[in-house]
Amino acid sequence: MNVDSTARDGLIQLFSEVFMQTFDPSTPDIRREEVATWDSISHLRLVMDIEAAYGVSLSDEELMGIASLGDVARLLAQKGVEGFSEG
Repeated sequence: MNVDSTARDGLIQLFSEVFMQTFDPSTPDIRREEVATWDSISHLRLVMDIEAAYGVSLSDEELMGIASLGDVARLLAQKGVEGFSEG
């Protein structure tokens, strides 16, 4: 999967806003088990913010499969969002 730096920075900013903490842009991934504020409520907010920011709709299965920034990037690539691509 390929993510351009602007798209990745935007996704990291979204994660920072949802989880109310600053993430280092050089971090290779942000995983649920590493974020103390990632609970069921913040997970739903993350999904709603992703849908609003990127103009996509996520299924219940996709929603349940999100456990990291990498998972979100893969979903956005699958949905053809600009800046995210498979390959």
